[in-house]
Amino acid sequence: MKTVMNSTHYMLLNLSKRRLISNTLVLMIWFGISSNALSQNQSTHIETDKGMRMVVASQDADIRQAILTSSQYPDILSQIAQLKERTKASFHALIGSFNQQKQGWFYELSRYPDLLHSLATQPTGLKRSAIEGMLPNQESHLKTAAWKLYHNHHEDLIETDRLEAQANQNFNDLVATTPVDVREQFRLLSEHPDVLETLTGNLALTTNLGQLYASDKAGLTQQLAEQHDSLVVQNQQVIQSYKQQMDSNPQAVSELNQAAKDFAQANGYILPNGQYATNNNNYWANPYSFWFGYPYWYGSPLWYPGAYWSNFGMYYGLGGLGFYGFPSLGFSNWFFNGGYYTNYPILYRQFGRYYRTNLWTNRPYVPASHAFMSVANQHFNPANRLPNSTFTRPSFSGRSFSPNNSFRSYNTAPSGFGSRSSFGGGRSFSGGFGGRRR
Repeated sequence: MKTVMNSTHYMLLNLSKRRLISNTLVLMIWFGISSNALSQNQSTHIETDKGMRMVVASQDADIRQAILTSSQYPDILSQIAQLKERTKASFHALIGSFNQQKQGWFYELSRYPDLLHSLATQPTGLKRSAIEGMLPNQESHLKTAAWKLYHNHHEDLIETDRLEAQANQNFNDLVATTPVDVREQFRLLSEHPDVLETLTGNLALTTNLGQLYASDKAGLTQQLAEQHDSLVVQNQQVIQSYKQQMDSNPQAVSELNQAAKDFAQANGYILPNGQYATNNNNYWANPYSFWFGYPYWYGSPLWYPGAYWSNFGMYYGLGGLGFYGFPSLGFSNWFFNGGYYTNYPILYRQFGRYYRTNLWTNRPYVPASHAFMSVANQHFNPANRLPNSTFTRPSFSGRSFSPNNSFRSYNTAPSGFGSRSSFGGGRSFSGGFGGRRR
């Protein structure tokens, strides 16, 4: 029995580590991060140097090092940001006249640049079976996107491929003047669009981080590693306790599954296989293109469609489907402030019990739970709601939170930001980094 418990603890610790990146959002809440309204603007604004450091601390060691190295080249990051905005604008102009479903097909193919290039360079007139034989997987949405665009919009595919190839070449030209090891660090960041978006969208703080790193490389590296390990332990403890409480109420878990489905449909999320969960550890493979961004109509950022359940606080855990994490800020806001809690009475009571139990036990708002507890506090304690708050608008997540006197004040950030982990598949830009993106 002891061996089983040790194994379970180890697996839960690993699961908690994987969720750290999804909880980058909550770290940003703690340390002064706000957001612009989402739509065409997909950047996330960080307000303090401490906030930036905590965002970096949430990453695994290889990504942390890549961030620290690239932060010493703010001019290059600035040019990458400008290149991204130009490319995204051209992409939007190309697909802007299509309906949302068809635009979604272009976004889906942007996740598979090798496939996009192959389809663009194939002669017209191939049969559907030939096109589907080229796919890296047989997900229904990808099959539809590949065939429909190849068959009906081949010229637009060619232009999309050209835009991406040009952006990749320009990217390679920008980093070509740096030392080989620095180029490799930029290459690694290119595989994680959410991280690169953070750095390019907060250039002043990124520059400050680079200067701090240059003045004490060993010291800052050690501090960030210690912060990372501490967050892993905190998350693991709180998530395990929350899991036990949720497992005691299977009806609430059932309603939560349905609520998450409804939330996804309400926000127009494109999910792999049209499903709401997959028993697949490779959540973080094939993000949307950094150059084109994720679908602009999403109510909250989601770079990795395969990370849907983890992003919203759900994933497959030990023994099957279970609720092993907390709802994200986006889901919590939709559930409580949108009034949808009335559709899920058992879940609502369960959330209320958890909130009240943990509010008075002096438990800290650790990264895993802070977004949920912040919104729940606003709901169950209306006196704490700030006047003229825009937090109730589904597409806006930037506001301040004034909790009870026993807690500090925080700022919130958009749900789903940084929803990734450095495990799993990624992509790299083409050209000087060994061909087209892997």
